[in-house]
Amino acid sequence: MKLRTNKKGFTLVELMIVVAIIGILAALAIPAFIKYINRSKTAEASNILSNVSGAAKGYFEGDQTYSPANGDQPWHAAVPADRATRAGMPVELADKVFPGGDGVAFTTHDDFPVGGAKGTPDTDYTGNATAIAALHKLNLVLEEPTYFGYHIQSDGTGGDATFQVAGCHDFTGTAAATTTCTEAILDSHAVILDCEADIEDGTNLGATCFPPYTLNEFL
Repeated sequence: MKLRTNKKGFTLVELMIVVAIIGILAALAIPAFIKYINRSKTAEASNILSNVSGAAKGYFEGDQTYSPANGDQPWHAAVPADRATRAGMPVELADKVFPGGDGVAFTTHDDFPVGGAKGTPDTDYTGNATAIAALHKLNLVLEEPTYFGYHIQSDGTGGDATFQVAGCHDFTGTAAATTTCTEAILDSHAVILDCEADIEDGTNLGATCFPPYTLNEFL
């Protein structure tokens, strides 16, 4: 006598329920995974800005000297005919600046990094001796593509000197490739570092660089 076995499979309704559950889990998990990946990329900006912070502070607090136009501090232009401002002579406290000098702004990337991809930095800076010298003083010489483009702004002298570096990336991918960090900063993910001089009554108390802060943090 043959024993009869009952073979039972999944019904169409059961399969549809499983597919719906998988879809719901994917809808929740994929965005969270993308945010996790993007957050990991922002570590680049935090690390670079930490290095820049120390370099900017160290330069302001150190000895600044007058320099030839192609020297290491072209924002302190030497005047050969003037004994006090010849190349190598010390800069007075009231004329001290952050790297780049008074009223200088430039970016590290020609193309704004978008969509989670890396952008290629401008490694040429032809004719811009100030940018080249400032990047070296800030230890911000970029030779490989990076996730963030960096905007450097230096203003004021002496006790009014201020400095800012902003690292920007448009993770939404909506910014044009030619957009600059300052144009897109309110719509992009940005990590920002601010520094300012600390001088009172002619006494150099150094410079203060505040902890970096983030605009449009991933929620």
